Amino acid sequence: MRSIGLIGIIFLLLAASAFTSMYTLPVAGSFAGMATSSELMLYNFVELADESEDVVRWWTGDPDNGYSLISFGGPDNDPNGFAMYKTDIKLNDGIKYSKVLETHPKWVDHGEIVANYYNIYIPKGGAKLHAKVGFIQGGTAGDAYVYLYLVDEHHNYYFLVGSSSAGDHITYSGGVKTYSVSVPSSLWGKTCTFGLRVYAGSSSAQDWVAWPYVYLTGKYVLNLASDETSVEIVQGESTSFQIHISGDYPGPLTLSASGVPAGVQVSFSPSTVSRFSPDSVVTITAADDAETGTFNIVLKAKHSPDMLATKTITLKVSPKAHPDFTIDVSPSSTSISRGDVATFSISINPLEGFNQPVS
Repeated sequence: MRSIGLIGIIFLLLAASAFTSMYTLPVAGSFAGMATSSELMLYNFVELADESEDVVRWWTGDPDNGYSLISFGGPDNDPNGFAMYKTDIKLNDGIKYSKVLETHPKWVDHGEIVANYYNIYIPKGGAKLHAKVGFIQGGTAGDAYVYLYLVDEHHNYYFLVGSSSAGDHITYSGGVKTYSVSVPSSLWGKTCTFGLRVYAGSSSAQDWVAWPYVYLTGKYVLNLASDETSVEIVQGESTSFQIHISGDYPGPLTLSASGVPAGVQVSFSPSTVSRFSPDSVVTITAADDAETGTFNIVLKAKHSPDMLATKTITLKVSPKAHPDFTIDVSPSSTSISRGDVATFSISINPLEGFNQPVS
């Protein structure tokens, strides 16, 4: 195999550095508490392959003569190489796939095809690349080298398949290959460029390289914090405090509470938050006849069924004061002869806000 450096790929990345639009895909999964999510689908690179140039760009060429932009979609006899979808097609494992991404390098010795997908966010909980590659059935001379990699904002390369000196060697006789590779933790929370590269090697004959899937999964993080962890309230009163979410989960989150005792109401303003509007005011109101005691209230930020973060606070509900009074009589006793008059002083002492007439 002829050794190929990274200069050509670096040029392609620099040429597209002005494109900064974000492409967001829906996600699915669930988790509870302050933690990471389960593995969620982030980017399906096969489905994104025909998107606009601010999302993905395709080049073909060779190290000696340079690279040129190509349009997605073929035709599949283009001598410059091509990237296109094929449907209901068999690969060299004998399996028929409903849709594959075919990536044929330029039809010259040491020809290449390269795709750069821009603004690929790696969530803070980690990510994993999954791919499957082979040759379209019949291309028995197929022999190529594949690379899958991420490039950070400083143009540092992180090879997930292949290396800086050589791609992973695939052959028609070797069957279909699958990959499942974790993204280095140094890239978590960063936005990268994802690269897919096919190098023909010494001959491009029948390099009908096809990908049934190439996608990135990942784990978002979400935390729900509260300004108060212990709240005390009296029957008939209310109190308020703030809660905050943090993390990188992209969706809106609905706020709710569980474990609330009878006669107590928990409300949120606003009732929906996101990482772009992360704060809400919680108001706890106890009715005059609210259940008293100490309770664990679970505050929840949820996007059903994808994500759930919780925060437990302690709520103590005390009985409200019962207005009453006492009577003081002075003197407490006296002696009096028949026909005499005795005088007493009676004082009414209100308790707990008592303000009613006494008879």
